[in-house]
Amino acid sequence: MFEMNITPLKETTREKVERVFQEYKLVLETQMHFNDMLMKYRSLAFTVIPALGGLAVFILEKITNIGIAFGFALLLFAVWIGVFLVDFCYYFRMLLGAVKRSEELEEEIKEMGFSPSFLGLTGHINKTMPAWAAKLVVLLFYLVPFLVGIGVLVYFRCIA
Repeated sequence: MFEMNITPLKETTREKVERVFQEYKLVLETQMHFNDMLMKYRSLAFTVIPALGGLAVFILEKITNIGIAFGFALLLFAVWIGVFLVDFCYYFRMLLGAVKRSEELEEEIKEMGFSPSFLGLTGHINKTMPAWAAKLVVLLFYLVPFLVGIGVLVYFRCIA
């Protein structure tokens, strides 16, 4: 039988510093990537879905069948909820994970005795906008248009 005896390599202090700073740089880039991706995703959702809602209103003026309009509205609501779930339960959580890792690395860098001017950026941002507040903003971003849509349906007597 072949047996491997793998001994861990001893990491020098310099190698550890380089590794931690490299990971910190990568985590910050990942945060920026997720943030950019989320903003594009939300912009697209906030553009396309209301445009489809406007199309539904235009069609409703031409076709007076409330059932068709109501069905289209339900479809738009389902798409809006799906967009919210992909955002909040997937991409946004990945962003929060990257933020958490960045804070851990900032602490590790401080423990190594370094305090570069950029260090602590994630911590400062999180003090200004803690995770619970960021979650609330995202929820409101999706909830307000959803409630307005329901209000429009009630106003046009599509639902009681």
